[in-house]
Amino acid sequence: MGDYIRELRALVGHRPLVMAAAGVVVLDQEGRVLLLRRSDDGAWGLPGGAMEPGESAEETASRETMEETGLTVGRLDLFGVFSGPEMAHTYPNGDQVHIVSVVFSAREWQGRPFPADGENLETRFFGPSELPADISGPNRPILRRLIEAAGNLPGRDLALSGVSAASSDDRRHPLSPHGYIRDLRGLVGHRPLTMTGACVLVVDALDRVLLLRRSDEASWGPPGGMTEPGESIEATAHRETSEETGLTLGRLELFGVFSGPEVAHTYPNGDHVHNVTVAFRARDWQGTPFPADGENLEARFFGPTELPGNIASPVRPILRRYVEMVGRGQSETRPVVDHGILRNPQNGGQR
Repeated sequence: MGDYIRELRALVGHRPLVMAAAGVVVLDQEGRVLLLRRSDDGAWGLPGGAMEPGESAEETASRETMEETGLTVGRLDLFGVFSGPEMAHTYPNGDQVHIVSVVFSAREWQGRPFPADGENLETRFFGPSELPADISGPNRPILRRLIEAAGNLPGRDLALSGVSAASSDDRRHPLSPHGYIRDLRGLVGHRPLTMTGACVLVVDALDRVLLLRRSDEASWGPPGGMTEPGESIEATAHRETSEETGLTLGRLELFGVFSGPEVAHTYPNGDHVHNVTVAFRARDWQGTPFPADGENLEARFFGPTELPGNIASPVRPILRRYVEMVGRGQSETRPVVDHGILRNPQNGGQR
């Protein structure tokens, strides 16, 4: 447990926290995945852990892999973002978390894995059809996707461990709408928090993007907001867009994950956040946008070359990337999962 989580738990106790995390699917030349067996509950899982304030997701993933396994990872490829009810977990000490985990795959790495941090008992590589039964709950959806990517659907059924594949509606509402951030700030004050959230680039047929002008700062940004406990990141995107603009979204395309110092922000009331923002693009939507929630003054579509000057700082890198993408004539975003990651063993790392 890092200093950030330890200090936060001293203030909030065991109550549920939405925890930003990053992990790594470390693969060897044979396409086997590296797992660690935890010392507190004996369950197996991937290297990874909570993000510290100011860290990017990539930095967390590299740091946690080094601390837990002794490995130095090279190139990291985005494997997926995992959230929602399946990522809820209660640790043996009673701490409750709702994890939003940014997971990468790594075939390039150096070193020999071993349980380096004292929190794990052993490390071992497993083939997709040879995974152990006692997988830690939040790791099951990640490893299930790994099995699917490997084309080994009849292999180890992770639902046998008591968790079935998610079948919920991503548009459902959280357990306690809007109460989480308010209650948490009541306990911790204005101190820096690492917060996860979603934003949506709502795009029209002319590649114009929908922006809202905030009433507190008069700055512009796409619809979005923080994730509530029990809510998937996709549900956050649907809910916030509906609440802020009145629009109903269809299919969401993962646009990117943005974190690190560039997306940190201090609000006018003094609240300081280190954002971990999962950005989506939506080209399928219904309704006429308007400032629906009282937190925004107006809603307007802007072309890539017509963006206003006073863009909210946490969303500048997101809009910068969108302008670059449109300028290249790129109509499709990169998929969440590269289904070839298990089918190119010649690019593997060292064991």
